[in-house]
Amino acid sequence: MATIAVESFVLAVGFGVLTVLQFRHEPIWAPLILLMALSFAAYTVGLLIKPISAVLATRRPIFKVDGYLRLRGRDAKNAPGESGYLAVLTEGGDLAGEWPLRGEHPQAYDIGPAMIEFSEYGGVHTIDGTSTGALPLDFPALGVGLNPRKRRIG
Repeated sequence: MATIAVESFVLAVGFGVLTVLQFRHEPIWAPLILLMALSFAAYTVGLLIKPISAVLATRRPIFKVDGYLRLRGRDAKNAPGESGYLAVLTEGGDLAGEWPLRGEHPQAYDIGPAMIEFSEYGGVHTIDGTSTGALPLDFPALGVGLNPRKRRIG
């Protein structure tokens, strides 16, 4: 999305420059070209909202809780393809975070003690020191070198 936004940004700037030139020579076409420039600028902003919010979400803290892991079944809020919820509870039983689980079979209710590492955006990272796969243990710092690793794996 961010790379597509570059093209839209270039078009918005180009139409902006063209608008200025049209105001000097043939002002009748300038409002139409300005509308096109504003449309491309709005499209650029629309394309960048999700990537920027995702990057900002990665700056949130990672929490470590010595508490409980709770699984529960579907409810009315579940989307199709979701089997229930996974929740992290503090030692006092307060809800620290909850995420939907994917799958076809409904999840049974279960609760158990665990040392859990999680983030609001990324979900549960480790349970009792065992990785859940949300963030692989050999993930490179800042993701640098991830593409060669991907080629080796699959």
